[in-house]
Amino acid sequence: MTAYTFSAIMVRFVPGSGPDILEAGPLEVTLDVGEGTTSFYYVVDFVTANSFAAITTDLLIEQVSFVSQTAGTETLGAPSLEAFGQIRHDNGDNADPSVSLVYGLQYDWGPASDAYTLLFFLIDGDPLPSIDLNSEMLPLIGEYGRPPEPYGQTGTIDLSTAAGLLGPTEPGGPLLHDDPTGTEGPDSLTGTDAADLIDGLGGNDTLDGGDGDDVIVGGAGDDNLRDGAGNDTVVGDDGEDTFYNFGGQDVFEGGAGRDRLVTDLTGLANDILAVDLEAGTHGRYQSDIGQDTLVGIEDFIAIGDWDVRAAGSSVANLLETDAGNDFLNGRGGDDSLRAGDGQDTLVGGAGNDTILGGATAADLRDVVYGGDGDDIIDGGYGNDELRGDAGNDDIAGGFGADTVIGGTGDDTLTGSAFGDEIFGGDGFDFINGGFGSDRVNGGAGGDRFFHLGIADHGNDWIQDYDAAEGDVLVYGGSATADQFQVNIATTPTAGDAGVDEAFVIYRPTGQILWALVDGDGQDAINLSLGGQVFDLTI
Repeated sequence: MTAYTFSAIMVRFVPGSGPDILEAGPLEVTLDVGEGTTSFYYVVDFVTANSFAAITTDLLIEQVSFVSQTAGTETLGAPSLEAFGQIRHDNGDNADPSVSLVYGLQYDWGPASDAYTLLFFLIDGDPLPSIDLNSEMLPLIGEYGRPPEPYGQTGTIDLSTAAGLLGPTEPGGPLLHDDPTGTEGPDSLTGTDAADLIDGLGGNDTLDGGDGDDVIVGGAGDDNLRDGAGNDTVVGDDGEDTFYNFGGQDVFEGGAGRDRLVTDLTGLANDILAVDLEAGTHGRYQSDIGQDTLVGIEDFIAIGDWDVRAAGSSVANLLETDAGNDFLNGRGGDDSLRAGDGQDTLVGGAGNDTILGGATAADLRDVVYGGDGDDIIDGGYGNDELRGDAGNDDIAGGFGADTVIGGTGDDTLTGSAFGDEIFGGDGFDFINGGFGSDRVNGGAGGDRFFHLGIADHGNDWIQDYDAAEGDVLVYGGSATADQFQVNIATTPTAGDAGVDEAFVIYRPTGQILWALVDGDGQDAINLSLGGQVFDLTI
């Protein structure tokens, strides 16, 4: 009589804490049996509550029997499988057992959970030995392998041919021997069309799941992890890892280190992509297709022309998009927001943020809010509206006729080669209109209005110059005070109809550097040359 033993272990991996043996749910195995009576029985060994790291209650001895009087394919269903146990198949031919293989599958995964589960089945003549510790279990199951496809959870295993499916393995090797496993150095591993378990171990690895519902673990090192098609679970572990998302309903877990997710939308039908790093969600905004779960991902990059709505978290994040009309919100932390071409809205939130608009002439009007903190903002191309909000901000309009608003704080504001509108707001601001004829309002506080001192630098109209408040004109070239003069003239609708404007002129070139609206009403017009201040009205 041949007796085949089906021994099963369920291993639950909690990222970052090592494997634990836990209880399992329903188990279903299908066998291709011969003629005659076939009986199955299932026994779970008893273990105590402290035998395994994750077991908190005593496990019970269970037994399920199934007897078939006919030939054909029979299915065994067990209501529970806890820790490890045996299922014996007796086909009554009195032959010695000749089959030895491990069958593995991903058993369950839930978005509310932070772990994934694998089941391992050994077909052999002997049950598993007694195991009391995880350290004893890992080398044992590392000696086995798994059959190739088409075997699945409800597939058929033909015992007469199964022996030839097992390949050589090494003790202590991968849990499923024909899945790609790396070394402690840099590896490049690619999965199959089946459900693979790919473990990069140490080193800076490049892992690609291929098709199928895969489990990909980067291990230590700065890894590049590609999910491929299928619903995958991708874990970075230690290091600064980069995840590449190519579809499916996936789980991405960064682990220790600053990790990023890259989503390539090139060639896909237009939709809106919604990403929330704090809530841990990623998917289409207008449908539920491809909703992913994100855990411990700090940075997000989108490639392609979709409209993206991305929000960061309370830590430092990178949010970067391509063409499209995007909305990026850094929330807390010192964030970097980079929008591609399009009409984008960028919100830095709390923290000292760096915010960049579109980098090509195809860019449209962006609206930027720095939020709290000392932010660095560059509008890039397009006629942008840039607001520093609270904090001591550094804002550059970029290429376009921009509106630059410093907000509260001591800000540094720079225009462009076009006619910009610049508002300093509260604080002691430094304002450089740039290469264009700009309209400038320093706001409350003693502000400095800068001219580079070359012919191509524009002339700025200063709406609220007030020497009594501490405002100063700053000349960036080399000159002496007697090379400047102030002309008084009336400009209709420029300011108060009863007060003329003051025009500050550099005599050697005849260039008007600043036009001070209602400047004739000032008791002093202060000019800084090389750090020394001169009153041009004297």
